[in-house]
Amino acid sequence: MPFNENLGKQLQFTAEDLEANRQGELSTAQQLKLRGDAIVSGVVIVVFTVIFVVGGFFLLFVEPILGVITIAIGLFFGIFGGRFIRANWKAQQVYSVTGQIRRVSYAPRIGRTILSTGGDFYIGYRTLILPDLSDRTFIFYFVAHNQLLSLEETDHSMPDTIDKM
Repeated sequence: MPFNENLGKQLQFTAEDLEANRQGELSTAQQLKLRGDAIVSGVVIVVFTVIFVVGGFFLLFVEPILGVITIAIGLFFGIFGGRFIRANWKAQQVYSVTGQIRRVSYAPRIGRTILSTGGDFYIGYRTLILPDLSDRTFIFYFVAHNQLLSLEETDHSMPDTIDKM
């Protein structure tokens, strides 16, 4: 199907991005965005990890149990945050799945998530105004941790067993 300019504008992807995603690859612009997101996330995670670990060491002298808990929280941020950052930085493979949009949800400080019959996809920004897309089937293109890159409407219909909300 041809590039839907309205969807591209709302979900911040271009015809070039969509074409690269159809081939299972990231466009240059998408690679730069994912790496930029990884750098910003990395700085935030390092700062929080250092604050918690250093604060935890100081708390060890005042309240040992609280100090150990604080250090553990800091290490948890560092380890699991680092895994997410590494996934963004090394993202090369684009995955696709076909499904129908059930709804779009919003979580403060996280952004929007498209909930579909094919999976739930994180949208890396907070503003999203989509037209009514129910009862239409899409191909969703995403990277490993379900960050949506692009989507396109498809002529293929979904099986009748899908629950519609």
